[in-house]
Amino acid sequence: MKQSELYQKDISRHIEGVIKADEERYLLQEVDEYVITKELEKHIDNFFAEYVNKSYSSSAWISGFFGSGKSHLLKILSLVLPNREIEGKKCGEIFQSKMTDFQLKANLDKALKIPCQTILFNVDQKANALHLGADSSSILPIFLLVFNRLGSIPRRLRRF
Repeated sequence: MKQSELYQKDISRHIEGVIKADEERYLLQEVDEYVITKELEKHIDNFFAEYVNKSYSSSAWISGFFGSGKSHLLKILSLVLPNREIEGKKCGEIFQSKMTDFQLKANLDKALKIPCQTILFNVDQKANALHLGADSSSILPIFLLVFNRLGSIPRRLRRF
């Protein structure tokens, strides 16, 4: 038996070494192959429990060591929350199928019913596009560039 026959997926397929916010070629593969550990499931459970609580607006802070998967998680959530469809498959449903906790599945189901639009971008890349360099005051022009290119945001999604 060959080693390649031991695995469900083709081991010679492309696997992105570094997750890039604007890379869209392998989105379905990224969501499909995203691994939710027991530890991560606890944190995701807390996130979705807060997300579906309509009594107040909230935000989230993702922190961790270099290489711990923060960007990857953020990219996956940016696809899951609006339940983006890729090649006929809904990202939220793929993500939900990975859950083992009943309450987490229920909260994710509630979250997927909340109208949502996500915006994911790399600040450094946008700063380079605007030729802003390392100017620490350049964050506002970057956000304006991204929001202006986004176009109109449906009224029900505006929370400002």
